Amino acid sequence: MDGDEFVPPLKPRRARNRLREALLLRARVVGTEFEPDAEKLISSMKEGDHPRLIREPDNPYDENAIAVTRRGRKIGYVPRQHNTILANLMDQEVMLVCNVERIDGPDLYVSIWTKVPETREFLLTVVTDAGTE
Repeated sequence: MDGDEFVPPLKPRRARNRLREALLLRARVVGTEFEPDAEKLISSMKEGDHPRLIREPDNPYDENAIAVTRRGRKIGYVPRQHNTILANLMDQEVMLVCNVERIDGPDLYVSIWTKVPETREFLLTVVTDAGTE
């Protein structure tokens, strides 16, 4: 073997691209009493429905505000004490899924999920020419 032979570099490669669901939060939607359509919207929902989460970075009361909506109409908000990390994720375009967990009269309880890689480990593979010693 002389010094001019090509030695392929190590190539980082993700172990299988499998994702799993990761629960981020379970909470009661707040502020429903200030939304005129909230009671009607909540009564039309059932467990397993997926209301939409909308970031409101210009909200005058909370720069991390996340509205919970259905059919384009606001129901309420993710509680302020739990919204900072979720808002940062949304601002980075991480997909969050909202799921109705429970409805108790006028109260709506949701869970918020995302998907994360099943493993964070990376495999290194060596690319070699066939027959090279």
